[in-house]
Amino acid sequence: MHVFPLPSLAFLATLVLTGPALAAERLTVMLDWFVNPDHAPLVIAREKGFFAEQDLDVELVAPADPNDP
Repeated sequence: MHVFPLPSLAFLATLVLTGPALAAERLTVMLDWFVNPDHAPLVIAREKGFFAEQDLDVELVAPADPNDP
């Protein structure tokens, strides 16, 4: 039976536990109305890649019916 030294096991555990942290966090932003000038900062930030720089995958969603709360 082969015994792994403790530093090797610690390194392996670090790799396994930090893997999911490398994926971009997915966010959905529900707009309060159809896309309009009030939402310009969000649209511009997404188009210029500012969210991606912060490892965020942002989806902007307009409501199906803006009259619904």
